[in-house]
Parts: sequence; C-alpha cells; structure tokens
Amino acid sequence: MESSFEKGYDKIIYPDGSIELNFKTQRISAHSGSNFAGILMMALYPVSCAVTSPAMMPFYDSRSVRNEFPLGLVIFWNILAVALWLFSIWKFNNKKSSLTIKPSVGIIFDSNQLPFAEIQTITTLTETSSRNGKGTAYVCANANGRQVKITKYMSPELAETIATEIKNASGYSWS
Repeated sequence: MESSFEKGYDKIIYPDGSIELNFKTQRISAHSGSNFAGILMMALYPVSCAVTSPAMMPFYDSRSVRNEFPLGLVIFWNILAVALWLFSIWKFNNKKSSLTIKPSVGIIFDSNQLPFAEIQTITTLTETSSRNGKGTAYVCANANGRQVKITKYMSPELAETIATEIKNASGYSWS
C-alpha cells in the first residue's frame, strides 16, 4: 500500500551515487519568530492598510453628508489588510532549500562543502517558543571543534529525518 501523505522532502539519486534532498525551511526560528511577528504586526499593518486603500476608494462616496466610510467597508478593508499581512509573513518566512550528499566524500549545502572526514557527529537542535510551545529545529554537524549549521529552521520531525538521511547516505558508521 502506498502512503496518501506527502513527504516532507524530495530525494533525488544521481548516477554518480550522490543524493540531493529538497525540502521546505523557515528563515526564522519559532523563538525569534514569535517576537518578530509582534513587531512586524505593528510595523506592517499600517503598510497593509496603505496598500489596500486604493482598492477601497471606488466604494467611497465623497458626496456623503457624513463624509465617512461605511462600517462594513472599514471591516472589509481591515480583513483585506490582515490577509495581505499574513500572506507577506508566510511568503517571507518560507523558503525551499536543498543539500547534496556525496557518499564517503561530504555534504554540499548553501555553497559550502563539509567533508565527512571532518565531522564528529550529525545532530539536530530544537528551539522552542515560550509563548506557544511550538518548536523549530535544524540539522547541524560538529566538525573541527565547531558547530556547523547545515540547514535552516524546519519542523523537528523533518530535521530528524534529514539528519538520518545524511547519516545513512554518508557511507560512514555513526555512533
């Protein structure tokens, strides 16, 4: 039976044995994202209102005695502005990433190369938000006394899966 659920990543195996993993990541973590969203809400909401106001002008009747927007139009305008704001946050935060694993050689990610011979461990680190308890994680490698961040932020489950794929495809035995 084949699963009806979509995988969190795509795996491409090339003829030379290298493996490319494509997956969705986030630019900011859950911890900084919860703080960042509050700041963006205050900063971008007026911008959203300014951008959506030309769409509302045809509905404004300047001959009105009270010379004000109808309440229903103001509510619709706010809904439109919030929708634009949410779309902007979603578009800014989500990103597609990829990394290439060359068995017995190393990992290529974000124009960087990391040989397996220099890696002691490959792990995931999770950061949680104190406000909502949601967490984001990333895959990192301990190499030459440094912690190298291999991926951007993603769900903890996807990070564990990507780390396992790297370990399995590396050709090395990890403890």
